[in-house]
Amino acid sequence: MSQMTAVDPNIEIYKTYVDTAERSIDRRIETNKFFLTLVAGIFVAYAFLLEDKLKRVPESIDLLGTIAYWTLPVLLLIVSYTWFLSIRAFRSISTAKYNVISEMERQLPHKPFLTEWETRNVKFLTGTRIEMIVPLVFCLVAVCGLALPAYFRYARLFLH
Repeated sequence: MSQMTAVDPNIEIYKTYVDTAERSIDRRIETNKFFLTLVAGIFVAYAFLLEDKLKRVPESIDLLGTIAYWTLPVLLLIVSYTWFLSIRAFRSISTAKYNVISEMERQLPHKPFLTEWETRNVKFLTGTRIEMIVPLVFCLVAVCGLALPAYFRYARLFLH
């Protein structure tokens, strides 16, 4: 006759909660892939419209230029800022989850996450902080994409 061992419900709750924290990281990575694809699509559209405008479109039709010079940089700015906010939200969720995990570990005999954080002597940017830089760089590119055409278009009015 086999003897049944009782499973501590706290251990099961802990395992489930750690799994949800890991799934949150997976969702963040998938979200980053989605936004990176959007940004790449905006750059491709920008390059296509500028090339098309320069090769085929008469000067009297400036719609493609307007889209390329103004609409796409604004879209890039919106997408990049939304991406930044998304990463920040995931960071907040992860922080909350790992705070709960740490609190749960205080009642367990082994504390792998707490031990990991206590032994970590590295003082550099965390993964999400580095991830947050990427959309901010794209925001800067978008602002430059808006400012430079405006400068070149309107500077000649004031410089002559």
